Amino acid sequence: MFRYLETIRYDGGIFQNLSYHKSRFNRTRKDIFKLDPIDLLISIPQNLNSQVTYRVRVLYRESIDEVQFIPYLPKVISSFKFVDGGDIEYSHKSEDRESLNSLVQSVTGEPIIVKGGSITDTTFGNLIFFDGRDWLTPDTPLLRGVERERLLDNGLIRESQITVTDLVKFSTFKMINAMLPFDIAPVYSVDIIESIQ
Repeated sequence: MFRYLETIRYDGGIFQNLSYHKSRFNRTRKDIFKLDPIDLLISIPQNLNSQVTYRVRVLYRESIDEVQFIPYLPKVISSFKFVDGGDIEYSHKSEDRESLNSLVQSVTGEPIIVKGGSITDTTFGNLIFFDGRDWLTPDTPLLRGVERERLLDNGLIRESQITVTDLVKFSTFKMINAMLPFDIAPVYSVDIIESIQ
């Protein structure tokens, strides 16, 4: 059986968005395994090198199986392409990424997954679009990412139905996730998104 995971940004000696990771970790354990909350940090060493940004991967089933510490190097993306997500479902963050990986292999660039005409996510991040005044995020995400939740809670973005045809309303967009918070996520022009196949 595959494992579930949390990917936490460790930067400047601090575990970023920790309360959101704890919440999702225990929500997944409750949804999948019907278990009571435990402390996410119980298996994570606190003596990491504060000069290095790490991608901390916590892999778990009923309990934490493994914690990996990977020096973080951001992935460079030069193009995006709309793809039909079909019946893809990814409401709990897990190692089971077969359907997402198949989309990556089917296109050049990073897939933007569309379901029923509505934009959802990329294969490893949530999306936010800028209309000249506000940052909007699709109200149909595959995964409710921790950075997305933080930005919503702080009123920095808001949810909206965003379809492929709505793209003309926006000038730029960002892909965000735990490792790519809003303030450092690259800004892309919507013009680099290729049409749906």
